[in-house]
Amino acid sequence: MVSRVFVDFGRNRVYALPEDGEEVVVFNDFLEMFGKLRPTIVVADSYPKKLQPTITRLGGATFLRLRDLKKLSEERNNNGHIKTDENDVKALRQMFYKAPDLFQPLYASPVELEVRALTELWVG
Repeated sequence: MVSRVFVDFGRNRVYALPEDGEEVVVFNDFLEMFGKLRPTIVVADSYPKKLQPTITRLGGATFLRLRDLKKLSEERNNNGHIKTDENDVKALRQMFYKAPDLFQPLYASPVELEVRALTELWVG
């Protein structure tokens, strides 16, 4: 069964909106959200770099990110909403249902993500 969760990362919080829910649920960290909601697809505008090694170890889920981050603020503005984590999560869900092609996989495989994380450490 496919279970999508739309997420936004705020200050030390993860804002999650299950595809079948109306209320945004706030978690202290990503692993807590992942454990409680058990999504098979996680949709976000972007993922924090520090989270990418953790995502590498999570199996059974697909992680999608927004191709162009400007699209999120455009969607929010078009709907007359102010910038909040809750509004961003709701806008992500609307965008995904209207135009799923605006999103792309975070990575093609766990190995690719691990190489990307190691490269960022080396370059940084």
